[in-house]
Amino acid sequence: MKEEKILEGVENNNNKNKLEDFTAEIDFLEKKETQEEVSKGEFSEIKKAQEKLEKVEVQSNKPNFKQQIKAVDELDQAEEKIEKLVQIASEEGPLQAVKIAKTLNSNYVLDNMHDKLIDEKELNGMLAKKGFIEKI
Repeated sequence: MKEEKILEGVENNNNKNKLEDFTAEIDFLEKKETQEEVSKGEFSEIKKAQEKLEKVEVQSNKPNFKQQIKAVDELDQAEEKIEKLVQIASEEGPLQAVKIAKTLNSNYVLDNMHDKLIDEKELNGMLAKKGFIEKI
């Protein structure tokens, strides 16, 4: 229970910062729009910022994300955590695994997960085949 609150706090804080950034960007661009200073390019920037904001809000409400953090965090050994993160990366993409790894506050786990994703040719090829990464 205490761990869930901590995880929610970390996730909420990260998402709160992103939301504040996007909201500030939208507010700034909308002010320009009302002053009729917005070019077509800047209007497009407003739309992009709004889409980013919607994505952050949707992602933060995904119960699967919280469950994945909890499942990885509950593992005892760093190597077990790395393997679980690699599994998540292969199923949902490296970005999801990195986001989860960052909540663990373990540079060792994050760095070794990254090394494994890059160095293992078979895994790297599978990620490229699924379109998660570009083949080098």
